[in-house]
Amino acid sequence: MSAAFEENLARARTRDLAPLGSAARVEQRFGNRYLLSQQHYFDTVGPTDFADMVVHNDEPERPVWEVRQH
Repeated sequence: MSAAFEENLARARTRDLAPLGSAARVEQRFGNRYLLSQQHYFDTVGPTDFADMVVHNDEPERPVWEVRQH
């Protein structure tokens, strides 16, 4: 799992713990629904290959953007 997906999961644990009742349910939902969908999208479409700008938001307090020439 990439660092971005790890961060998404950490945020999901914080956000969804109360409504889902346990970290295990959050992880199951995230893994079965969101992670698989996101991975499929990145693998089949390759959105960053077509983007004019990519925002790297690994550190939300200090985002970095990359402008691409096609």
